[in-house]
Amino acid sequence: MSKTDQELLDQHHALADELQTLLIQEGLLAVIQKFGLAAVGGSAALGLLVRRDVDVSVRLKDDMDTATFFEIGAAITKQFLVQKASYSNHFVRNWPGFDHGLYWGIQLKHQGVVWKLDLWGYGPAQFDVHRRRHVLLSQALGKLERAAILRLKDDLHDGEGYRYGATGPDLYTAMSTGGVRDAAQFEQWWAAHRAR
Repeated sequence: MSKTDQELLDQHHALADELQTLLIQEGLLAVIQKFGLAAVGGSAALGLLVRRDVDVSVRLKDDMDTATFFEIGAAITKQFLVQKASYSNHFVRNWPGFDHGLYWGIQLKHQGVVWKLDLWGYGPAQFDVHRRRHVLLSQALGKLERAAILRLKDDLHDGEGYRYGATGPDLYTAMSTGGVRDAAQFEQWWAAHRAR
């Protein structure tokens, strides 16, 4: 059974409060910002949290500044209880459905729970491209009912991700361009668009 609108909003606010403590009071964002301009994106910045997952982008001197990106990873492990960290160079790896960038997938324990940090590193031009995309996404989602977005994300929530291997951006695209409003509609939309 789906949560009520109020339960979904309360859930988001509770997660947002936890995240605020981690990012600001505990200093996760400051650790990252020592190495370059950093911006919180994804569900946290959009006000659409349904799980403990935060996206942060950092501007590096260039796209292949792997040395600095590894320094950021090391700095995070020195200050926080990191239980897992996975690095990928998506400029080289070029996996479908993933951004081109340097990536740390980090699971860190904070106040007895695990937060997943998706940390992306880009050179200045790519950093600006991703920030502009985020602004456009925020504008597109601003035309939709917030509770409807939270409900779809919560209904499709599955472990660290969403059912069918979908991502948050997949859900946002389905809602903003495909008129999707519930899990059954998303399943149909996903079947038609996944192969593309």
